Amino acid sequence: PPSPRAGHTAVLYSGVMVVFGGLTAPAGAMGPSEEQQQAEAACLAPDELGLSNEVFGLRLGGGDLRWEHWETFGAIPSARAGHSAAVVEDFMIVIGGINTTSSLTPPRTVGPLEVFQLFLGPHGPSAGQ
Repeated sequence: PPSPRAGHTAVLYSGVMVVFGGLTAPAGAMGPSEEQQQAEAACLAPDELGLSNEVFGLRLGGGDLRWEHWETFGAIPSARAGHSAAVVEDFMIVIGGINTTSSLTPPRTVGPLEVFQLFLGPHGPSAGQ
């Protein structure tokens, strides 16, 4: 399953919830329970958070909820959080967001001209700009 995260996007495509990007905590930084994770996430400094450009799928229905890590290829969107996404036909369109969490570096807003499309066809995502 994906690591705990915030600022990601989730869209629904053909019965699969597709999750892209977001702010993530370092591996092992979060406790096992949801309450511990929420409490610990509130205490993490921005420098302790990371950004992701990972794609995960969760097939809904049928009783077998199982996360799949989807590999991407092509022009892959940079790691980001606070972006927007939508499904148009067989594509997840990703636009905008920020791509730094460092308190030493001002957040870099990803420009509105940086638009990516992830093809969500039957063989997993491929990317293009």
